[in-house]
Amino acid sequence: MIRATLGIWINYATTFAFQIIFAARYGSSAAANAFVITSGLLFGLSAVATTSIQSVLVPRLVDPTGQLSGKALRTMIVLTAAAGLVLATIAALPNASARLLAHHVHLGISDLAEPLRIACLFTFLQVIAGVLIVIAIARGRRFMPAVAPAFPSIAACVLLALQPRTSLPSLFGALAAGSALEIAMLGLTFGRLQISRRMDASLGFLTLATAAQLSLLTLIPPVERVLASLHSPQGAAHYNYAIRSLAIVAQLLIGGVILSVLGDWSTLGETHAVRKVRQSLASVSVWCGVFFVFAASLALVAGHALVRLVYEHGSFSRADSHAVTRLLLLGLPGFCAEGPILVLSQGLLASRRNWPAIIIGLAYGTLRLGLVFAFAARAGVDGVAIGYSLSTVSILVVEIVVVARLGLLGRESVLALRAGAVIACGTLGGAGICVALDGVIPVVAQLVTVVGVFAVLIAISRPQVEWRARNA
Repeated sequence: MIRATLGIWINYATTFAFQIIFAARYGSSAAANAFVITSGLLFGLSAVATTSIQSVLVPRLVDPTGQLSGKALRTMIVLTAAAGLVLATIAALPNASARLLAHHVHLGISDLAEPLRIACLFTFLQVIAGVLIVIAIARGRRFMPAVAPAFPSIAACVLLALQPRTSLPSLFGALAAGSALEIAMLGLTFGRLQISRRMDASLGFLTLATAAQLSLLTLIPPVERVLASLHSPQGAAHYNYAIRSLAIVAQLLIGGVILSVLGDWSTLGETHAVRKVRQSLASVSVWCGVFFVFAASLALVAGHALVRLVYEHGSFSRADSHAVTRLLLLGLPGFCAEGPILVLSQGLLASRRNWPAIIIGLAYGTLRLGLVFAFAARAGVDGVAIGYSLSTVSILVVEIVVVARLGLLGRESVLALRAGAVIACGTLGGAGICVALDGVIPVVAQLVTVVGVFAVLIAISRPQVEWRARNA
């Protein structure tokens, strides 16, 4: 887990650097809107393949003898080929796709066609890299699968640093070159692969069902960004900066945990160590929620100052800072809920409860799209952020109930939840007081106060949790 966390930090530090440089170069311009909508659409398509593979195949890819399942490998090849076919079709007919997007990004069809074609190449390389990452995770590798995705961001950062006026085709080209390097680095981690002939008759159908569920979820990023731009041409870029900032912070907090626990819990599941999985799932979920609330509390008291510090350079104006800060604050409830959701989902997948995970994913996609449509029609880009928060918090409640009913949360989860609730509520209360005194005490003092309250509550609560767990 330590190696995975270190790799994730390196990966998302470079991603954050790319976002900062991108904001300085493009701000909330039409080119920025074109990039975030185009990349959001294509990344969603690639996620259908890569996330389906990770969700279904990691717990089933390696048998107890260490051999790879031939059925699982064939399923990987089929999904990769399907993704390649879709992307090749888009690349061969870029004008048709550009015509659908041109109205929303305020660019001409000819301005979008070439970036779309090169973006398809980049996306397909990311699918291949995703397959290699899944195999590496299933075989117990941690550091390289976590750090290798940094190479596309590094390549893009280098290009933007050397050529401030970079065109979108060149930017996607740099991302594609970085993806090729990522694939090469992942390939170096593979030794000799032993393939088993053991079959899983349900594997193909389960993978198709997972892909269908993820197809709905892939609509969310592009739809949200399109709806964010309906009332304001800058809306898509503003929402992207806010939601991507939250996503980067989330990955810096628990990316290494998410990368490692699926493989670790899957291995424990193979040996029927259910109690260990249950204890770990309860502890990781609660502490994940606690640290997400802590990060949200810091954003409450210093969100605007942090946005200005990070983004307000070059083409990114003060008005952009105000807009992004507002969206970031509206998205904080969803951010706090998303951390535990990610952990609980890994518990379901590792214990091979794929069908409950699929149903929850379908419910989440339907609810989020429905709320985003409803709120965006009235409140524009603010409504998109509100829809994200309401749907994510609602699904967290549903997922906790489902996981508990499946027996994956035991008595120890109640003890951990009680302590976590005390820490989270106390930290939020401290942040609320600081917000009420805004203008009376400086931002630095507010940050110190929140950190101090959090540290004291951790020191008080954690020993009690450990003592109760040992005596439960």
